[in-house]
Amino acid sequence: MNATDCPRRPRPPGYFRTAAAIGICLVALRGFAADGETSKHLRLFVDLPGDGRSGSIFTGNLVRRDFGHVFVELLDTGTGHTTGRLGFYPKNGVFPPFESLDHGELRKDYRRAYDVWKEYPLSDRQYAAALQFIEASTNEPPRFDLDHYNCVDWALDVLERAGQELAVETRDVGLGSGAGNPLNTKPLWRGLCPAALGDALIKAGGLPGAP
Repeated sequence: MNATDCPRRPRPPGYFRTAAAIGICLVALRGFAADGETSKHLRLFVDLPGDGRSGSIFTGNLVRRDFGHVFVELLDTGTGHTTGRLGFYPKNGVFPPFESLDHGELRKDYRRAYDVWKEYPLSDRQYAAALQFIEASTNEPPRFDLDHYNCVDWALDVLERAGQELAVETRDVGLGSGAGNPLNTKPLWRGLCPAALGDALIKAGGLPGAP
């Protein structure tokens, strides 16, 4: 009798479903070392308006205004791959409240200062999904809409593709430099702003950045 002649033991109910589930979990965890560390990361950066300490959602005036900015970076310390720091911008610029729509584009933000940032460890699958979205945004940039799809929305989409969550509140961004300013009664846009994301990131354990 050889090995092929031996009768096979019957599999218990649900065996194959359990084995498949275990396989899926192992694939999702690929890229993590035995000690729980991973070489793949997503970094989220926020440049807050003004000096980054006032809590304002807008500083300056209509000509020299500062709403802040949000940008991201994917990097693999194991291979040295990185997307560089990327942010979503209006291609030609917008001038709220008169013009808030434009063609969008991704730009390198290597020299952009930031006030708060957070690093998220990723699995291979999460890294690949986020990278695919960034590459798609580079090849066919989405439409920039200050009210509904600005740099904050795009960064949160990257975060979502990477399997991460961050709750950010919507704020009306007004003409003034802080809450309570009478000019804030007429918002320049209604939507997500860098200041709101910065607040959420700080609550989620974000670290102060060096401008």
